[in-house]
Amino acid sequence: EKRPFDGLIFKLHGGGRVFEPTPWDEAEFAKDYDDARNIRWQTFTDNFVIMWAASDQDWFNDQHWDAITHNVRLVAKAARLARCVGVCFDAEPYGKNPWSYTQAAHNDTKTFAQYEAIAHRRGVQFATAVQQELPEARILTFFQMSYFATLLVPMAPQDRAAKLSQEHYALLPAFLNGMLDAAG
Repeated sequence: EKRPFDGLIFKLHGGGRVFEPTPWDEAEFAKDYDDARNIRWQTFTDNFVIMWAASDQDWFNDQHWDAITHNVRLVAKAARLARCVGVCFDAEPYGKNPWSYTQAAHNDTKTFAQYEAIAHRRGVQFATAVQQELPEARILTFFQMSYFATLLVPMAPQDRAAKLSQEHYALLPAFLNGMLDAAG
């Protein structure tokens, strides 16, 4: 805290790839929770625990999303215990990309609009899970819509949707909008 910052982002030993479609054992976070309880911030006011999005989860699989929201709550709990202001959600896929419609499991049978709808719903679930542990959470993200500079110009909505569906982060806007809709 001697450095000229307002806070930091830190990771947990128990895990951070919250989009894993299997539930984590809370016991794996025992040391993190103990460490978090013992942090005594002096000057840092804006601290965050990091979460990552890489995953081979299925957007339409409710069991996967039950596991994901469980994992999100475990990380958010550590943020609460550490008296952080929130979590940092790094949507960049360091591994399997969950945002790509062209690589999605059911893109041959489900439309992009159907994927956008489910990604929006999952964004609501994500933000709700964070807020269950950390009711006034701030969710820090990187880049946001700057990924889509070429789509942020006037064009017909159907043309924008067609172009967005081919983007690397195609489902991210719908997910973020879901998060915003659920924000407290």
